[in-house]
Amino acid sequence: MAVIKPEMMKSYIWLQTADGSIQQVEQEVAMFCPMICHEVIQKGMGSSKNYAISLPQRVNPAMLSLILDYCRFHQVPGRSNKERKSFDEKFIRMDTKRLCELTSAADSLQLKPLVDLTSRALARIIEGKTPEEIREIFHLPDDLTEEEKLEPLKNTTDDPRIRLLNRLYAKKRKELKEREKLKNVEVEEERVDDRSVDDLLSFINGGNGDSKGIKSSKSKKKNRKRKDQQKSASANEASKNHDKESNGLNSVCHSAEGGQKIRPSIGATSNIQDVEDDIFANKNEFDDGDIDDEIDPALKEKIDREVEDFARRLNSDWPERMQEILSLGQERKPVHFSLNGNGSVRRYATGDIVHQDNVAPKRPGCSNNFVLVKVPIWINGIEEIEYVGVGARFGPTLESKEKHANHTKLALADPPDCCSTPRNQLTGEIILVHRGNCSFTEKANVAEEAGASAILIINNQTELFKMVCESDADVDIKIPAVMLPQDAGANLEKYINNNTRVSVALYSPKRPAVDIAEVFLWLMAVGTILCASYWSAWTAREVAIEQDKLLKDASEEFLQAGSVGSSGYVDINTMSAILFVVIASCFLVMLYKLMSFWFVEILVVLFCIGGVEGLQTCLVALLSCFRWFQRFAESFIKIPFFGAVSHLTLAVCPFCIAFAVVWAIYRRISFAWIGQDILGIALIVTVLQIVRVPNLKVGTVLLGCAFMYDIFWVFVSKWWFHESVMIVVARGDKSGEDGIPMLLKIPRMYDPWGGYSVIGFGDIILPGLLVAFSLRYDWLAKKSLRAGYFVWAMTAYGLGLLVTYIALNMMDGHGQPALLYIVPFTLGTFITLGKKRGDLKILWTRGEPERPCPHVQLQPLQQKE
Repeated sequence: MAVIKPEMMKSYIWLQTADGSIQQVEQEVAMFCPMICHEVIQKGMGSSKNYAISLPQRVNPAMLSLILDYCRFHQVPGRSNKERKSFDEKFIRMDTKRLCELTSAADSLQLKPLVDLTSRALARIIEGKTPEEIREIFHLPDDLTEEEKLEPLKNTTDDPRIRLLNRLYAKKRKELKEREKLKNVEVEEERVDDRSVDDLLSFINGGNGDSKGIKSSKSKKKNRKRKDQQKSASANEASKNHDKESNGLNSVCHSAEGGQKIRPSIGATSNIQDVEDDIFANKNEFDDGDIDDEIDPALKEKIDREVEDFARRLNSDWPERMQEILSLGQERKPVHFSLNGNGSVRRYATGDIVHQDNVAPKRPGCSNNFVLVKVPIWINGIEEIEYVGVGARFGPTLESKEKHANHTKLALADPPDCCSTPRNQLTGEIILVHRGNCSFTEKANVAEEAGASAILIINNQTELFKMVCESDADVDIKIPAVMLPQDAGANLEKYINNNTRVSVALYSPKRPAVDIAEVFLWLMAVGTILCASYWSAWTAREVAIEQDKLLKDASEEFLQAGSVGSSGYVDINTMSAILFVVIASCFLVMLYKLMSFWFVEILVVLFCIGGVEGLQTCLVALLSCFRWFQRFAESFIKIPFFGAVSHLTLAVCPFCIAFAVVWAIYRRISFAWIGQDILGIALIVTVLQIVRVPNLKVGTVLLGCAFMYDIFWVFVSKWWFHESVMIVVARGDKSGEDGIPMLLKIPRMYDPWGGYSVIGFGDIILPGLLVAFSLRYDWLAKKSLRAGYFVWAMTAYGLGLLVTYIALNMMDGHGQPALLYIVPFTLGTFITLGKKRGDLKILWTRGEPERPCPHVQLQPLQQKE
């Protein structure tokens, strides 16, 4: 029951873990992992349950849940380093076994930030420990032979300690070989790369330490040698591919260069460097005699003492199990993807930008609000297409109207990254550059000095990023900077490279403070309650008149049988009011947890059933007012399972069913909102006509519980679910649809960015029950409009809804619980007037005025007899 402005709808993908379980996760979260990003972009996987992305063997459901929690936090833009550090410290508080499994799973998903985080945690655990202690911590066996322990260390730095240690090992190895020769044991020589504890710690902590070799296990040496050769060839190929990539591309799908992410979605990725090859690259062997003997004797004596202690600690190498956990165990090739060349315009909601202005710091010269920018394109003087970009934190503000924006020629930067002075001469053109190799402000400064009038930066992903100022120094950039998604930039480059004259305009239209759609939505909600209240009051008065007639002519037996009740209506009591909110909460959580495409389809079917019933009830009641249809409305026919049904109902029902079916089939077209609103209004009016609040006490309990319900699920639920459950359900984020159908919505007519203004059924039905009760009381008490309660209750509802829209705009479009404002207005007005007029006791308990008994004249006769 939240009123929300249009926001970018989330999308979801399907993942399958090693045990075969399949789950649906947010795409923007899952795409934080480069491996998943590659599967989605290059192979199109994950779009449905049948095409779920199969995760590596090391990723079980428990580890996937932890990884998604990590990604869900870090993919949110604008978090401070302090917040991220605090989260990371709490995140890695787990036992060593679980930490190793998480490292391995993160590595298999190519999530380098998490690998670095967990590896540093493991490094702190083993820091200062001897190899024996390390083996005890990780339960590792000592499976090295005496010969493998004495293999020389491969190190390209001429460290005297390493060289002297190699001399020591060379002597011991020579003695070992002599003993083996005496036993006539043939020993197979094979090169093995060793690495020290300090070097491995340096790698884990992200340092650029010297490379070491990777230890090979004693078993399967020949097979591993062949694998090393294949790996070396593959690494060379990956290195060649990397040289061909654009310098502006980042290493993973979730990278952000001096900027903050706006909305993670399908992102392009560049080369993922083969860190394993860099850190543990195989080096050329050297002989035992390749040791520098020209070392100063005093230094040599000092180093010898260090070497003895060093040798004691370095009596073993890392077993293969630790290599699998801590190293980047699989080769990573560059990830490529195909561009969307159809020229379609990606739609972004302004709310995705301006809602997070407070998370990026501002300072002189870097204080712009993040806004979406429209970039219309003219090809050879003909307007072809319009792209959407995002403005930078720095630079001048853009024009808000297209007629004030200049059509300017577009030129490619040379070099493409615009990190150095362009070779081509610029005379006021807008320059198109690639992201990467230098900061955004550096690119803008270079473009400004070269004579460009504006700079368009092509992102390396198909999404948009915020461009902020990287340093703390003030900046003074006098040309606007706009970032475009990668597909848009690729199309523009293609046009320019084909010698086509391309010109663009840059402008950022503002959303109107009040769109006429909100006015119509307000009128729709108020009008619905108005019509439903009059129908409910008219029906109640007709029933009361009918009861009076029956009671006047009633016999003694009839009076003893009980009073006449009104059939066909449901009176809410206090317990049912409380249970309603509890059941509504459970249903909302079920929607949140089970929301999917198929679940929304079920909701559409249920909505159509309710809409058909409501529309048929309203049409029958409306047509019955005309004398031509009264005869059909008063003649009935018995139908199995339905009982007596009027001929008019039978005639109207097929039309209602056809209307609902047509809407369900074509509900995704642009004007389908009309059919949804017709069915919704009919359903609301029917509910308000059937369900009644008997007195003010029940109304207070119902609206009071709904008041807390709305606030909790819009605001408080963020603490438990990390997002507003009510808003997520209302938008239908997890369904791939444009929200659930239990809404009234109207497209924003004068909003340049489009979208809908919506209001939930609950924001109309629950206050409508109290408003309808006020009109029933006024009519039964024969009060005038001014002396009654209905006009005041209706006015209070309209003002409460109006305040809701004001709050919605003041909060930059963040979803607002409408009942937070409507309930105090309506309920407060009703109780205040009732107390002032002296009717509060009757309103609170009876709910209707006292009426003279129409058969009072029968009492003396009864006593006389």
